[in-house]
Amino acid sequence: MTHPSFSNLLFGLPFLFLLLAQEKILLGSLPLYSLEIASIPVFGYALWRFLVSDEKLSSLFSADKLLSLGVFLALSGAALSFFVNPFSLTGLGMLKSWFFFPAFLFFAGISMRKELSAERLLIFWLLGTLFVAVAAFLGIREGIYTFDQRLAFPYSSPNFLAILLLSGILIASAFGTRYFRTKKGLSWLFFLAALLLLVPFIETRSYGAWAALSGAFVWLLSSRSSASGLRKTLAAALLLAAVSTTAFFFSESGTGKWQSLVHFDERSSLSSREMIWKASFAILGDSPFFGIGVGRFQETYLEYQRHFPPYLEWAVPEPHNLILAFWFGTGIIGLSGFLLVIGRSLFLLWRILPERKDLASLALSLWGALLLFGLLDTPYFRNDLAFLFWMLVLLSFLVQQKLPLTEERTFVGEKKRG
Repeated sequence: MTHPSFSNLLFGLPFLFLLLAQEKILLGSLPLYSLEIASIPVFGYALWRFLVSDEKLSSLFSADKLLSLGVFLALSGAALSFFVNPFSLTGLGMLKSWFFFPAFLFFAGISMRKELSAERLLIFWLLGTLFVAVAAFLGIREGIYTFDQRLAFPYSSPNFLAILLLSGILIASAFGTRYFRTKKGLSWLFFLAALLLLVPFIETRSYGAWAALSGAFVWLLSSRSSASGLRKTLAAALLLAAVSTTAFFFSESGTGKWQSLVHFDERSSLSSREMIWKASFAILGDSPFFGIGVGRFQETYLEYQRHFPPYLEWAVPEPHNLILAFWFGTGIIGLSGFLLVIGRSLFLLWRILPERKDLASLALSLWGALLLFGLLDTPYFRNDLAFLFWMLVLLSFLVQQKLPLTEERTFVGEKKRG
């Protein structure tokens, strides 16, 4: 068996390509993205391990049968929805990059489960978000903002940038509090990383992401406390979240976006979402079982305009709700699979929370932020966000399994008993 450090390095490298996630090469008419290229060694290594070991392919699925069933349903639903709806090469590329590639990478991680460390992968995840933050600072310096003065660079959407930075803030904060009593210098280094991520995060001016961060942060702090200190920690976390949220929204009080929201302007982002959701339910009424196929919401949304007053927003690639987006792209079969994957991941983490409070509470906070943000947006339908979704599923599995070694040395050198 290869040394665990090699396996963690190999599996962690794709996280470092988050900044370049949209860079690609073309194989004929199909794109191959940098995240996929960086993951090829992982697939090669996983295949090599199968060829030289006695492990059977069935062991991947028996490691957690409910998770495997959820993945099977999600992929089957996505493929079925794609093939029963009008064919497009763009949709085929999305099917590959958003569903099959990251799900197969999840199974590659399952095959390496005895060597992978959830903590080390989280560190790579944090480093990947820091690279994105550095690029975002360049956008701030050069004044690269959207028409409504929101930071999106190096992405095309402020909300997508916000959800990625949000994950890094939670990881850095979790590690900072974890080592605050034992390794002060290391702890402050993590807090500095959280601050560096927070600056461009604020500049995205994403209200949904800020609400998701506040909720996840309260959970993160309160769930890591002992029973005796829970009340004080929860009160402090709620106070911190309330003060920071109030300060953020106070700073937004003079902006047009905030004014249109609080005065229920008919052209506010919330009003636009309401119209999008009405159209979405009309579309689902006609395609409830198979959905409409991945990447076809924009086209179908415009086709249904004749049933509604003029849209407030015309360029809408996804329906601004994660559940609706899964339903459209994968049908009822795929949606049930994704719900099973999410529910099983949450159950595994909740079950292990008393024993591995640090990592389980962090993973649960990442899930909480994603699901809260998913009420108003779709933090999945990009190759980097889909990659992070399935890596979070893998981390949920790794956190709850027993440590592979009697004594494991963590990424930062602290000894831990299995």
